[in-house]
Amino acid sequence: MGMGYSNDGKVSTSGRRTGLMGIPPGFQIALVLLVLILGPVAAIKWLTQPSPPQPPAKISYPTGAIVVTGVQHMGKLQTISDTFQQIVKYEDNGGNWFTKLFNDPKKLFVVYGTVVAGVDLSTVTKGDVTIQRQDNTHVSIVLLLPAPQIFSSTLDQTKTQVYDISSGLFSPFNQGLDPNVENQVLAGAQGTLKTSACDANIMKQASDSAQVQLTSFLTALGFSSVIVTFAPGTCG
Repeated sequence: MGMGYSNDGKVSTSGRRTGLMGIPPGFQIALVLLVLILGPVAAIKWLTQPSPPQPPAKISYPTGAIVVTGVQHMGKLQTISDTFQQIVKYEDNGGNWFTKLFNDPKKLFVVYGTVVAGVDLSTVTKGDVTIQRQDNTHVSIVLLLPAPQIFSSTLDQTKTQVYDISSGLFSPFNQGLDPNVENQVLAGAQGTLKTSACDANIMKQASDSAQVQLTSFLTALGFSSVIVTFAPGTCG
């Protein structure tokens, strides 16, 4: 670019023309085209890029006191009810030889009864609950329950029958029986009913059922790991 003087004394300039901020017009056009082309591409890339991973939400779970309250409200949880059959032999040692010869007093009583077992959850205390947070998404609980027990054993006299050994015939339980004999039979059957239930492993059935129910209950409360144990006990 040169500089000279005109005839009227003014300074004149000559040389190449430049655009905005000294950028030649050709470069301005190329820059505009580049923005028009790359702008949508950059926008699409920004919109489609995956979101940064979010930290897992911190789970909430009840305190030990709340767990104890909920378990205690279940009270005596009846988890198993089973029916058993008992055969009780009765032999009258009274009477004379003549009576026994023609009317043998030996009888068999076929007795039916129902045994109900379960766990008394009203006795659970805060010391029976152990809660441990492993991380934000895993909380474990260990619950110690009392030993299962037999809640009731009931005889069904409507189903009880008497088998006469001498005649080979069955008859209803209370038909023609001496009240004292009836009471002796019922007392004996009541005692053997619980024994039969224990022999049939009713305590394990009661604990297994309680374990399933309590595990489901505690899982619904938000615990990711549930262990249910039982205190030692005896059947009867």
